[in-house]
Formats: sequence, C-alpha cells, structure tokens
Amino acid sequence: MTKNLENEQKSSTGLFTRFFGLGNAKMVKEIEEYRSAIERLSSDKEKQQAIIEALSIDKAEALKKLKKHQIDLDDLREKYSEYIEREKLLIAALRGLRTKLQAASHYYHNIEHSHPELTQEEHE
Repeated sequence: MTKNLENEQKSSTGLFTRFFGLGNAKMVKEIEEYRSAIERLSSDKEKQQAIIEALSIDKAEALKKLKKHQIDLDDLREKYSEYIEREKLLIAALRGLRTKLQAASHYYHNIEHSHPELTQEEHE
C-alpha cells in the first residue's frame, strides 16, 4: 500500500510540476516535505500502536501475576496465623507441663527427705 502511495505521490508531483512549471519548485518541494512528514507520522503511529498493544498485553500479564501473588500472600498470611495459634497452644502446654514437673520434683524431694530408704534403693 505504501508503494502505491509513493507512486501516486511521484506521479502527482510530476504532474504538478508540469502543470505549474518549474517556477513553483519551492511549493513542490514543500508539498514533498509534507508528504514525507505524513508518511513518517503514519509510520510512527503504526509503531506506537504496536507498542500500545504490547504494553496492554504486558499489563494484562502483570495484573495476572499480581493477582496470583496476592492469592499466594493471602495463603501465606493464613498459614502464618495458623502457625502462631499452634505455637501459642504449644507454649501453653509447655507451661502446664513445667508446672506439673515442678510439682513432681517438689513431691520427689519431699519423699526423699521424709523416706530416704526409698531413694537409696533406687541408687544402688
């Protein structure tokens, strides 16, 4: 299509020159410059359209990745919350166990002092 446009421009420029004569060469030159500027702008517009399309595809992919990362983040937050709850339960269980072990230790020392014969048999 651009070749047709170029051929048409050359033929119309040639006709214009023949019709108006060489005295209007400056005007012909300006018209050619305008035509080349239009071609460049048209080409630039096509390039920009291609870039816009590529960016829109990149944007869609970025949004898709962002959504996936958001889902992963939400999942990790939920797992971390569950981990914290389990940790709290374990700490509470260890505190209870420590209290019971301390009570058992006191009970054992009391038995050891009040009935040394029981503990001596164990050591022998």
